[in-house]
Amino acid sequence: MYIEDEVYQQKYVFNFMQKAYDVRSDIVHGSEPKLPKKADNTQYETLKDFCEDIEQYLRVSIKKAISSSKLSKEIDWNSIIFPENA
Repeated sequence: MYIEDEVYQQKYVFNFMQKAYDVRSDIVHGSEPKLPKKADNTQYETLKDFCEDIEQYLRVSIKKAISSSKLSKEIDWNSIIFPENA
């Protein structure tokens, strides 16, 4: 819900991420992953293509989290990146 504004897009991303978990589970448990269909209803050809879309959603969510004014003010990025006790 954080990534998209429209309800139908939020539902798609939610379902997409559930399918991503299922694909991950197939791989972890030694099965051939069953790739879902894309938003345009075509089939993913490769696991690499599917992972690229997952990565894109993750990038969007991370960028939104970092750029949100509330988080930007609360997180001391310098102390996280350059801890004195490291």
